[in-house]
Amino acid sequence: MSQTGHICVPPLFLDSPGKPCMKWKGWLRAFENYIISIDGQGYSPERKKSLLFGLLGKAGQEVFDSLPVYVNPHGATAPLNEYQEAVRRLELQYAEECNIMVGRHKFALRKQEEGETIEEYIACLRVLAQDCEFAVMTDTYIRDQVVFYCHSKKVQERLLSCRNPSLKDVIAIAKAVERSMVSSKELANTSQASNVFYVQDSRKHVPGNSERAASDRGGGRRQLVCYRCGSKDHLADSRACPAVHKSCSKCRKLGHFAAVCKAKKYNTGMKVSSVSENDTDADADMVLSIDGEDGRVKGPIGSVMIGVIKLPFTADSGSPLTLISDRTFDSKWQDVRLHETDVSPKAFGETT
Repeated sequence: MSQTGHICVPPLFLDSPGKPCMKWKGWLRAFENYIISIDGQGYSPERKKSLLFGLLGKAGQEVFDSLPVYVNPHGATAPLNEYQEAVRRLELQYAEECNIMVGRHKFALRKQEEGETIEEYIACLRVLAQDCEFAVMTDTYIRDQVVFYCHSKKVQERLLSCRNPSLKDVIAIAKAVERSMVSSKELANTSQASNVFYVQDSRKHVPGNSERAASDRGGGRRQLVCYRCGSKDHLADSRACPAVHKSCSKCRKLGHFAAVCKAKKYNTGMKVSSVSENDTDADADMVLSIDGEDGRVKGPIGSVMIGVIKLPFTADSGSPLTLISDRTFDSKWQDVRLHETDVSPKAFGETT
């Protein structure tokens, strides 16, 4: 439609021979709205007919002149005025015969599509309802269609909880639920982003001396290690890896040492009475396992002579250190005096 100031003028109905620019019913509604917008309700029938004739277009005017004069049916209460008679003649020529049952079938099949707002859905239902002749029941049928076939189950549940809402109530409720769903989704996305940031931040740790040295030697690049045995001299696909055919004493699976085992839940039943942090520059060594308070160890074991005393130990721990418990030490070397050390042992996987 063209605009004159803030007034929308309907397009020419039939400017050239052929098919009209739009359906007659829709064009007539646009023309009548145009009359209202220019305060033309009080115009005389002759003036309204003149405006109608001017917007028919050249080909439309020629068709109108060829139409037979409309005759009121027998029993009509009052004759039509000049404007009404012109509209009736054009209506008989261009109005499409509509099967009400087909129109209502199309209306009943129309469901709200994904991504379509409730207002867009209702606007589409109003267009379809024009061919259904619902008359004063139009809003009721539209309301029922929205309740039965809205896309969101949350909207449907909320509408069904109301006893007998009007179409206006249905629109207000559906829009409120749609807004809350959008807000909830935005909140969930924001919360998820915050959680990811927290996890990443909580895993930061200060690198030890060995890590800093490796970084310095490699020009700041991360040094790769074998995930089977923990060696820095080769990768896991190397034939020289000693762990390829070894069984893990932690998870009992083949192909890696316990020192690099990634099993999440494992309880050795053994405890270290006390391990203190050391702020010296000495590197911290990883400890996989020590003997328990009852003097027993789990997994493949061997034996080692410490002086004249023979003790069992884990045969394949993959750790540079093998520790004994304070109870075992006190029972075997009561007269031996211990000295402090700058070695800070840590359980495998710890970073502090």
